Amino acid sequence: MRKIRILPTREHEYTRKPVGELVKVAAVQIEPRLDEEDRILEKICNLIKSTAAEGASLIVFPELSLTGLMKTTSEIVPGPSTEVLATIAKEVGVYVVIGLLEKHKEKFYNTALLIGPSGIVGKYRKIHPWYPSEDQIPVEPGDVGYPVFKTNIGNIGMMVCYDAWFPEPARVLALKGAEIIAVPSITGLHSAFDYILRTRALENHVWIVGANGIAALEEEGIVWRVIGRSQIVSIFGEVLAEASSEREETIYATIDVNAATLNKQLLPGSEWKKSDLFWARKPKTYDIILSK
Repeated sequence: MRKIRILPTREHEYTRKPVGELVKVAAVQIEPRLDEEDRILEKICNLIKSTAAEGASLIVFPELSLTGLMKTTSEIVPGPSTEVLATIAKEVGVYVVIGLLEKHKEKFYNTALLIGPSGIVGKYRKIHPWYPSEDQIPVEPGDVGYPVFKTNIGNIGMMVCYDAWFPEPARVLALKGAEIIAVPSITGLHSAFDYILRTRALENHVWIVGANGIAALEEEGIVWRVIGRSQIVSIFGEVLAEASSEREETIYATIDVNAATLNKQLLPGSEWKKSDLFWARKPKTYDIILSK
């Protein structure tokens, strides 16, 4: 009798052996509460300690969670708050990604900072500001490109909120060798978590740790909700953990970091090596992306 092999139709259903050391990552969903700015740093430090105690090696906080979008609470980098965070990261031995409004030479940037046990590892300045609100500061488009930072837990890149709606930042980070992309956000758009983060993870085969805030913001009589739903997404676009849309909480997942760089195949095994997403690219046909 003829044997028929039925292939799975979802990428994550294929059996794959870990290719590297497993790493526990976390996304912390908080309400910044700008009226409590003197206590937000203490709150963040306590959350870093408690999350590290759960075994997390990388902890991602939401966009602007350290300062909010206010000139009066902006900081230079390095600055007083980042020095405190660096001390905590060294104390508990973790990497932290956190958002703040950075002031640099009289300009303001929406910055994501990567801090590790040895201090500040690097920063990314948001290249695609959300102009309806950030233009009021004004927040400048980022000027440091899309850096990827090599750490002892993997290669880490960062995007901030609205950046994720553009396919190019995540692709550039992946081409530079990013294995994990941290995405701090403050968004009220469900599409970010229904589609965007999952798509960026799958099309680049990278791990994504997206931390969103949670709040109800009122401006000129209009209430705008920041919807939570922080997510950790696998290289196959599978949601490994998702937070609620109602409360502060921390979510965790254990990931095989090196699978992102060693496996760009949609299907595993040598017989499917030509399903490699990056091998099959045709950059010469993409000229219009750069010319428009």
